[in-house]
Amino acid sequence: MLVAAAAFIVMIIASVGLPMPQTGMVDGEMKGLHVADVSANWLIGTYLILTFGELLLSPMGISFVSKVAPPKYKGMMMGGWFVATAIGNLLVGVGGVLWGKLPLTLVWTVFLVLCIISALFMFAMMKRLEKVAK
Repeated sequence: MLVAAAAFIVMIIASVGLPMPQTGMVDGEMKGLHVADVSANWLIGTYLILTFGELLLSPMGISFVSKVAPPKYKGMMMGGWFVATAIGNLLVGVGGVLWGKLPLTLVWTVFLVLCIISALFMFAMMKRLEKVAK
């Protein structure tokens, strides 16, 4: 989650000085950001960092679930892991709600703060998870 937070820091840096995104036509002209306003390299870098974060988290999570789940419920627990991932992907839609209503740097800051809160929660749970794993 800290790696994901780093990815959103990249987006915050890339968004500094950009106008708020607007959607739709105004007076027959498309308003909002234009392709020439930003480099695609910022987005590519962000996805690269997010992919590294997922490669760090997903195999460990799946391994942990298969290690601590009772054999009878192992398949259901693995399914629960993937359902939790799907719910997380659904919650990313929060960005769509904020888009256009807040400055871009603030939109990415919301994701940054959520990643840090999530990481703190995980660190707080580490002792309990280590007891379960033994």
